[in-house]
Amino acid sequence: MKPIQYALMATTVANVGGGITFALLALFKQYPMLVDPVQMDEQSRWHYIMLWAFVAVIGLGYGVASRDPARQTAMLLIGGLGKVTAAAIWAYMAWIGIGSPLVLPAVGFDGGLGIWFLVFVAQTWFGGRTAASR
Repeated sequence: MKPIQYALMATTVANVGGGITFALLALFKQYPMLVDPVQMDEQSRWHYIMLWAFVAVIGLGYGVASRDPARQTAMLLIGGLGKVTAAAIWAYMAWIGIGSPLVLPAVGFDGGLGIWFLVFVAQTWFGGRTAASR
């Protein structure tokens, strides 16, 4: 297996596991990624749950992509952009003081993998590499 496949499998485990965990915690009004969850109203709570459920579902897409990443570049493009965006939001949350210390590893994990996925997509689309050489 190639390193990108291992990265996608690890991302599958992290996204599905983390998405389910944080969505379930939010059902019980526990928000470990936030410093002051008292500000969370009921509507925001359900958006938070929806976000984490979506993270879990996207994790399943990474699992599918891990089988043949060169043929799943659309998933890696969407995932890479999503992870870089999430990392930027986590970093901003830490900067303004509303993100708990748990957002810092998320910045590194999501940011690093997001960049890796986007580089893989760029190399696959524009690097002149064939599917057989990947």
